Amino acid sequence: MAALRVVRDRHDAAAAAQVLYLLGHTDWLEKRMAEDKRKDAPFSDQPVLSALGLIDARRLSPSLAVTTVFDTLELPTIIATWGNAGIRSTKP
Repeated sequence: MAALRVVRDRHDAAAAAQVLYLLGHTDWLEKRMAEDKRKDAPFSDQPVLSALGLIDARRLSPSLAVTTVFDTLELPTIIATWGNAGIRSTKP
């Protein structure tokens, strides 16, 4: 959902931070805190968010927007590294 919020509003700093966190990008916080003021979209120096910024959601159906975001973030590949969902969801 956060990635879709970035596609909808490239200046949504909270959504941008959430995407970076969920994808394991850890260097953004130090960079962000060192900056006084931003004129660009939040975290525009992060390639993954720049890629989201290229998506024009106004020209896509909702389902195509979701698919495009998933593909842009390479989510299927990342999710595959999480392992078997049945094993992850079992209680110890």
